[in-house]
This record gives sequence, structure tokens and C-alpha cells, in this order.
Amino acid sequence: MTDESSPQHSLRSINYLYFSSLYFIAVGVLYLWGYWSTFTINILEYINLADIAKSTAYPIASTYVFFALGVVASEFVGVGRIFPTGGSPNTGISGTLRKYRFTFALIFILGTLAILTFGPIQKWLVVPGLFAIPIAIYMSETNFLAPQIPAERIRSVFTYLLAALPFYAYGYGLMSANKIIHGEQFDYVLSPIDNFPVPLDAEPDQKIRFIGHAGDLLFFWEPKKSIVAITKFEEGKILLLKRFEQKTIAPPKKITPPIEK
Repeated sequence: MTDESSPQHSLRSINYLYFSSLYFIAVGVLYLWGYWSTFTINILEYINLADIAKSTAYPIASTYVFFALGVVASEFVGVGRIFPTGGSPNTGISGTLRKYRFTFALIFILGTLAILTFGPIQKWLVVPGLFAIPIAIYMSETNFLAPQIPAERIRSVFTYLLAALPFYAYGYGLMSANKIIHGEQFDYVLSPIDNFPVPLDAEPDQKIRFIGHAGDLLFFWEPKKSIVAITKFEEGKILLLKRFEQKTIAPPKKITPPIEK
């Protein structure tokens, strides 16, 4: 039995804390990179290390939870029945995968590259899960986190989610920025901004769009000229924002006029 008060245990705990901190900082940086690079802004010039966690924790966690629930459901409801545990590795589906693993690997790599190269921006809903598969397999073969999570199926889900999170954060940042640029979902400005008058009768897609903030700096997107405006927030002033979200309008139903007899 390992003594939890031993120096080795304390050192191991410090190592886990250190590397987990680096991991989540990297996830936050990837999200910021995907989001702000779309506007050609190096946001790391305007924020410090503490701001990374504050500005990225909520947007990533609030959406990644649904991705995680889907992975858990597929493992314990669907995929778990297709790939039962305890079988021989050389029989059934497992045996087929091992026999033709190089062919499957080649198809997987080419398919993933095709989606990454030619797919629309929505590809980032799928690409993180594809990228995570080989990483999760490698982590499973090396028994990563086996002492901490003895249950194999729970550990496989956890390692897969860890592998997918960095790619998901980057892709989510890209998609969020593209929604602003293409007018799908954004917060537009109602209150006046210096050098950017906001006509009250203008349509929402013509108004200045709020990108975000870093410290006391506010960033805006001007859709007509496709330029970024940066202004300093002044105490006493109020910034009024309103959310716009493009909704798909169903086509009108075709009405057949009555036939006169």
C-alpha cells in the first residue's frame, strides 16, 4: 500500500497539478487563437496568463459538456454493445480491425485530411473527434491514467475527451468568430461609439458588432468595410448590446386554390 504522505506521492501530485495546468492553459490559448486569429488579432498581446482562464473557461465548458455527453452515451449505450469487453482480440470485429489495420488507418487518414481540407466551417464539429481517435488509442495502449482510473471503459472515455478537447476548443473559437463575420449570430451595438456612428434605423446586419474585450480594451467588427475597431472603455460610459441570431425561415406552404365547378 502506498503511503499518501510519502515524498513520492507528494511529488507525483505536484507533477499532475503542473501538467494539468499546462494542459488547460494550452486549451485556452487554442480557443483564443481560433477565435481572434479570424479577425487577424493577436489577442495574447493584450491579455495576461490569468485572463486566459477567465475568458475561455465558460464558453468552452458550456458547449463541450454536450460533446462529452454524446461520447459517454455512444460508449455505454451504443458502441459498448458493438465492441463487448472480454472477447478475444483476434476474433470478431476486433480481429478484423487488427488484420486490416493498415488499410483502415490509410482510409482514416485520407478521409480526415479530405474533411479538413475541403469541408465547410462546420467540419470542426467532427474533426476534433477524428483527431482524438489515434491519440486516445495510443494513450490506452500505454495505460495512461490506469492507476488513477482502474475501470477500463471509464478511462477510455476520459482519455478520449482529454484528447479531443484541444481540437474542439480551437474549432469552437473558429466557428464562433465566423458566425460574427457572416452575420449568423452576434451582439450588435446600440449605443454610440466614437468615430463609428450607429444609425438607429439601420438593420442589425449593418450595425457595429461586438467581438470581445481584453482588459479595458473593447474590440468591434465593422461589417461594411470588414475592419476591426479597438477602443478603450471609459468609466461612466454605457455600452448597449443586443443579440442577433439568424433563424432559418421555413418556405411558405403551397396553397392549392379550390376548383370551381
